[in-house]
Amino acid sequence: MRVVIFVPVKAYSSIFFLFLAGELTLLVQDDPFFWDTVQLASKHAHFFYENGLKWGALPVTIDSGHPPAPGYYLAFCWTLFGKSLAVSHWAMFPFIWLNLELLWRVTVRAAGSALAVFAFPILVADPVWFTQHILCSPDVLVFSGLLLVVHGHFSAGNLARITGVLLLSVSSMRGMMTAAALGVWELLLLAGPLFSFSRVLSTLAAYVPGAVLAFSFLLWHWQATGWTGYHPDSPWASAFQHTDLAGFGRNLLVIGWRWLDFGRAGVWILFGVLLWQSRSRWKEFCMVNREWIWLFICLLLFLTPSALLYRNLSAHRYFLPVFFSFSLLMIALLAASTSVSEQKKRIAALLVALILVSGHFWIYPFGISNDWDCTVAHREFHGLRGDAVAWLNGAGTDFSETGTAFPVLNSGEMVALDGDNRMFAAYEPGRNRQVLITNVSNDFSQETERNLAESMELAWEKHAGQVWIKIYRITDSAEIR
Repeated sequence: MRVVIFVPVKAYSSIFFLFLAGELTLLVQDDPFFWDTVQLASKHAHFFYENGLKWGALPVTIDSGHPPAPGYYLAFCWTLFGKSLAVSHWAMFPFIWLNLELLWRVTVRAAGSALAVFAFPILVADPVWFTQHILCSPDVLVFSGLLLVVHGHFSAGNLARITGVLLLSVSSMRGMMTAAALGVWELLLLAGPLFSFSRVLSTLAAYVPGAVLAFSFLLWHWQATGWTGYHPDSPWASAFQHTDLAGFGRNLLVIGWRWLDFGRAGVWILFGVLLWQSRSRWKEFCMVNREWIWLFICLLLFLTPSALLYRNLSAHRYFLPVFFSFSLLMIALLAASTSVSEQKKRIAALLVALILVSGHFWIYPFGISNDWDCTVAHREFHGLRGDAVAWLNGAGTDFSETGTAFPVLNSGEMVALDGDNRMFAAYEPGRNRQVLITNVSNDFSQETERNLAESMELAWEKHAGQVWIKIYRITDSAEIR
């Protein structure tokens, strides 16, 4: 039985993961852009596509300070193959394939080939990882860069590391931070018996091209726009406001929530049990698995401070590299455990994977913020949005009279590439004659819905899965609230 399970995956992993990546892309190829990818992918790509791929500073309304290379790449693919949702998703296919292949190799490195078959689903089932990989998300490129560097480190592949750092440097500001964390990680691992100046210089050399590219972009952006990172007039300026002591405490609680959310509590439970069982051998484990421990620590230290010190920089996807490194550390601890039988290790790994799968449906009641771009439950929204637009068209409604909020505040062209450039109005209490409200938006509260229900009539509503959309309309005798 072991041969039947292991040989196909081990001997033909590239073909297997090529097929898996293709099936995944085929499944979602008609999905519209969603959440932050509307800006970071679609709007950026539209800018470059409509300007003949001419490089230039983005309009301030869509420039959040990140390198727009992912959007430029998407515009390039549109230029070659046509602008469509299918082309957009298939543009991500090479990176999805690469990530699956390298994720498997890293899992084998941490767990051994036998346990890797059962541990690999833990990493793939993670709702944050999986959902980002079915969106046209720059975080897919960040993850590719991360895996290339980690794989290159263990395989002594300088080309993989150089490529990975370059990819991280052009993907996002967070990608740059991840590259810095990986550089410190590699240098720390050279301390002790492995230390030599030649190895240090070789490691640093792998980061020079990416560092030069990152600093070149930041300098160019500052010269072109007068700012880098963010500026006071940015649409996202409120997220970058420094927190006070109370805000720091709140952010600490939010980050703790992020670490347990979407099924990740299962990873912590197994990690805690294994840590307790191997407490007498902890020193030995630390020596054997120092690579995974330091990888987790470095990524944690580089990617967490911004979430603590600023008002609203704690979305789940921001922690994707850290989540990955922690799950990998837990897998390494499971593999190294001598107090657990091989059969129990496999069962435990599969149970954690199932808990993570269940995390896709950990949707909180309306009024509590959900990161919908980290759960497949969001896919129901695409059809509901189309149905709501169809109803509005049938009712002859002017979109500018319909108030709503993120993520509905985008034209059909930017979301679905359907040529519809009509825009909804931003929800303003007392001003909109019609309001489209959905639980996918975190900008509406239960109190807002109660006020709408009291002052307006419910003209249309529809539910699908865990998602709903309602449209309220002012009556002649009602007062808008």
